[in-house]
Amino acid sequence: MKDLAVTIWVTNDCNLLCEYCYVNKHIDYMSENTADEVVRFINKKDEEVNSERLKIVFSGGEPLLNFKVIKRIIDGLKALEMKKTIIYMITTNGTLSLCDDHYKYLKKMWVSISIDGTEKWHNLARKYKNSSEGSYEKAMFTLNEMLAKQMPVRVRMTITPDNVVNFAENYIELYKITNQLVAFEPNLSDNRWSKDTLDMLFENLRKIIVYLQDNNLKDAMEITYALKEQYFHFRTKCSGGISTFHISSIGKLYPCILATGVEEYELGDVENGIDFKRLNNFHKINEKKTQDCEGCSFYDNCESKTCKIVNKYYSGSYDSPSVVKCNIQNKMYQLLMEFKKLWEK
Repeated sequence: MKDLAVTIWVTNDCNLLCEYCYVNKHIDYMSENTADEVVRFINKKDEEVNSERLKIVFSGGEPLLNFKVIKRIIDGLKALEMKKTIIYMITTNGTLSLCDDHYKYLKKMWVSISIDGTEKWHNLARKYKNSSEGSYEKAMFTLNEMLAKQMPVRVRMTITPDNVVNFAENYIELYKITNQLVAFEPNLSDNRWSKDTLDMLFENLRKIIVYLQDNNLKDAMEITYALKEQYFHFRTKCSGGISTFHISSIGKLYPCILATGVEEYELGDVENGIDFKRLNNFHKINEKKTQDCEGCSFYDNCESKTCKIVNKYYSGSYDSPSVVKCNIQNKMYQLLMEFKKLWEK
């Protein structure tokens, strides 16, 4: 299916101060005028791409702090919604007080709530701004409220070298509460990952798969298949600036999350459209082979093949992949081979 995927950074402000947050601390809110330009850009780009499906992600910061702009964009795309499927997605920290109007729009979205595990582990990392108070209680209240309303909501965990030791315990706790698989992502921006903490990551992931295998075979099959698809699908050309866009809160266009806010990778703006010279220069970077990866059996399945920005972000060089990412790719292969019977079914 041919998708057009647009991530809209409605604000980079947040009411929490999570210790692992990577978002630029310079506070911006998207204006309603910029939101209108975003709608026009999406409509025009959708005609050019001729997509079968449109994916819109509202991102931040805490995106619900700029709820009026989220509403304006969704309302502005109603005509397009009559012609094709639009999937709206949002990740929230779940700590804002929500009213009926919030829920009217959130029910149109796939919602992810950031919760890092048990109250102890969550509150260590996810505290309110200008306070030592943790956010677990309010985030769980919002999660339970959304589950009671039978909304399409899931939990998303961030794994760091600090909480990786209890990854399995935290995951299983949240799985029991929600009765569904939990999304998780290692925070690779943290430079403290080591051989020992990566070993812990995969020891805990193995415990999770074994637990699911013993308690819900369908979910065990689903999580292993999803990991296989995430890490070992065949990588084709980068779609950044072609059918995938990130739009900053001031309307600048970027190809992906790692490029957002970096002037070197700016591709234009929503009012004037794509600067094709910049777009071509960006893709010339990605067309180069990663020399350090020559001979690697995982090259065709690795981000390093199609995204040199990932290399630059983590290693400082377009030509050198992240050592941590390489280790994860190798360890993931070993783990998936151990559970091959699950994802092959």
